[in-house]
Amino acid sequence: IKVICSTSTLAMGVNLPAKSVIIAHVDKWDRDERTGEFSLVPITVAEYRNMSGRSGRYRFADQFGRSIILAKDQFTFDKYRVGYVGGTVDSIHSTLGKQPIVRQVLDIIVSKLGQNDKEIIDFMMGTFAGFRMWSTQDAKDAISSMIRESIQKCIDLDLVMCTENGALIASELGKVCASKKISLDTFVVLRDWLQSDLSFNTFDAIYHASHASELSRISFTMSTPEFRNDVYTQFLSKNLEELNVPAELAGKLVTNQGRLGYEETKRLKIILVAEAMIEGIVYREIEKSYHVRAGMVNNMCEHLAWILDTAEALAPLLGHDSSYVESLHILSEELRYGIPCEILSIARLRVPILNRSQLMQLLKNGYDTQDKILDADLAKFQGVISRKMAITLRERIQQSIVDSLDRCKREQQIRLQQLGVDTAIITALYEQTGVALEVTLSDLFSPPFCSLPFERITKQREGEPDNLLHLPDGNLIAFSVTARENQNISMKKAGELIAGAARFKPIARVVVGRPDFHELAIRNAHEIVGDGTNFKLLPIYLLAEMYVRLREGTLNADDIIRILKEKTGYLDFDALDK
Repeated sequence: IKVICSTSTLAMGVNLPAKSVIIAHVDKWDRDERTGEFSLVPITVAEYRNMSGRSGRYRFADQFGRSIILAKDQFTFDKYRVGYVGGTVDSIHSTLGKQPIVRQVLDIIVSKLGQNDKEIIDFMMGTFAGFRMWSTQDAKDAISSMIRESIQKCIDLDLVMCTENGALIASELGKVCASKKISLDTFVVLRDWLQSDLSFNTFDAIYHASHASELSRISFTMSTPEFRNDVYTQFLSKNLEELNVPAELAGKLVTNQGRLGYEETKRLKIILVAEAMIEGIVYREIEKSYHVRAGMVNNMCEHLAWILDTAEALAPLLGHDSSYVESLHILSEELRYGIPCEILSIARLRVPILNRSQLMQLLKNGYDTQDKILDADLAKFQGVISRKMAITLRERIQQSIVDSLDRCKREQQIRLQQLGVDTAIITALYEQTGVALEVTLSDLFSPPFCSLPFERITKQREGEPDNLLHLPDGNLIAFSVTARENQNISMKKAGELIAGAARFKPIARVVVGRPDFHELAIRNAHEIVGDGTNFKLLPIYLLAEMYVRLREGTLNADDIIRILKEKTGYLDFDALDK
């Protein structure tokens, strides 16, 4: 490698030696923690020295190294020479000293850096904070006492368990709390809510998330007139049904109208702004109605999404089912992107040139799924988004389809390689087309995957199946296989293949598709099987997964036949569960 272009992240490149380092700009984008807005700020002297220090690395026996910083004029040249080349490095401050001791203790236990109070105390005293802040005996005694109290608090909250031999082990709850980096106060708020709440409600979820202590550290203004005029409780009382506010919570907020404290009124404002965001209301209207800037709104919504992400991880540990967990996940994403759930599949693509207002334009005009965008003629996007945006969006969707399929293929190949099994059949399923793909299907349906006769139909009429599986009782399962480049199989194509098997009178009809099936095909498949028709749409990645699981021993040949006979509609990973 001759040249590497990098951001200021180069400062972290410990093992990235270079002959020359050229710093073209001394500004970097940084995010203000309080407002959530990005701005250009100068790199620090320490960052400059770390970046320039990539050149002439002694440990790599480099005899030569140079760092060049570009200045546009003499004034800038002098400023850089004094400020960076001759500048002094800022004082080093320990981040440990800024965090609550109890959180530090939990992190140490979760990371297994200490498994009893002595090991934890020794670890803490050996840090930079221990050297600079807790060096006196009185400080050591005080910190040691706080550490022991913190250990007991973690045990009381079921974040940490103590084994019979006295070792401290993090519980699953503790691992979530540590990995999500929330305070223990926030953990208690989420735990108490999730333990008492049985059914999911959006307003209720945002209400409890707004009580997280982390939200108090970010800027979200509410003026004295807003508070005194009680505008938000008045708005809430008029829109209880529209906002679907739980009766108990409505009573708490509305019956206390005019008597809510400042912080509780501010939380109500946060909830209403968050609701406006996920309804897709434009920024201009939100700013006007709630007297808050868009940057603050985005920052607050991202923090709420983070807290709800944590709730999503805690929910199954506290007894909630997958439906409740999925609702939390969707709400978190709605807040993160500031849009309704109907357009999330497009937002997740993170197309840089597509902002929130353009996503809402797509939703308003009915382009709420990837398949609909791929199916539409480019001219249809006129007045919705620009032609350039439409082309970029379609390219990103096609690439995401390819990437998703590639991830499945690589993961399945690795699992087979770990078993010492040849991966050729899996590779062929993902890569072959036409007759070669039909042959691959025939090769797959041989022992150990299937011991039943699997007949490939070489002379077939238009739309007729490619293969027939002969069951012991004389019945047949008809297979048709089809593949498209970077686009899912349409309902029309799937329907033609299903109908084409009628001549053979099979008891079940299977369409194997790559990369996957159109959203309309999936929806219609579940509706059609409601009429008693036995057919299934089988995406290629799931067929490959069946083969891998058989090799791993979690499925057997009888399971394969049972799935093909009994399961109907669009098959996903749930179909493989016994």
